[in-house]
Amino acid sequence: MKGNRLLKWTCLIMMALIAVIAYFSLNHKEKLVVYIQNNQTINSNKLIKIQFNKQISFDGDTKQGITVKDDKGHIINVTLDFENDRRSIFINPPVQGYVPGEKYTLNISKNVHSNNLRLNKSLNANFNVSNQNIPKPIKVNREAKYGDIVGITYNIDVYKYEHYGIYIGDNKVIHYNSPDGTMKNAKIEIGDMKGNFPKGRYFVLDFGSNAKYSAKDTIERAKSRIGEKSYNLLTNNCEHFAVWCKTGNAKSYQIDNLSESQLRLIKAYVDTGIIPYKVPY
Repeated sequence: MKGNRLLKWTCLIMMALIAVIAYFSLNHKEKLVVYIQNNQTINSNKLIKIQFNKQISFDGDTKQGITVKDDKGHIINVTLDFENDRRSIFINPPVQGYVPGEKYTLNISKNVHSNNLRLNKSLNANFNVSNQNIPKPIKVNREAKYGDIVGITYNIDVYKYEHYGIYIGDNKVIHYNSPDGTMKNAKIEIGDMKGNFPKGRYFVLDFGSNAKYSAKDTIERAKSRIGEKSYNLLTNNCEHFAVWCKTGNAKSYQIDNLSESQLRLIKAYVDTGIIPYKVPY
């Protein structure tokens, strides 16, 4: 009798444990989660960052699953880049930037996935583009100070190209650099001023009172992106990076001012994946 009662209680306990395990399996199943701010206002050349709780598979399904549309439903030509941790994706703006004052929608479909997880449902995030434009900076020939944007000009085929970085003191600079001259291996790192921005050849890009961030904050922003390998000559180059550090606006004045023939030349370099001669950034 006692044995039957013990067996009965044992069965009841086992059934309860199975029920608890089933409940947690159903309600606490591992999920792929995306983090993106909705209804934000951005500058026309801002990089939009999408964050996930898992490492993302950067294949055709994921790339095709992220699109940007204008308020008429037209797909905008943007490019995507991974951050090093593979949990974040950067959306590079169109070559000429988003249209100031316009509204756009970022679409993230269920096709976006990690190795074994997909989003439960598609997501949309709206954003507006600010009408406010930051005045163009001036180039100043002076010694670099802590937190300055430094630049140097190179000749490339039919026009001049400028490379930029953030001066952090002690003759060091944070900038995009490629060890083998390819865009895919370009990354943000600390380098020497002497080898990259020789004295007497570099200039300072000065925003004056239009700089949003102090010298200290500018450097902290630059340091936060060390190791990043999201270089794109058209939409996320050294100037985009340096101007973003100082103003919060990822803008490249030299790309914006290209003629159609110069833009075709740059696109040809992008297609080869080779960084222009004598411009290893």
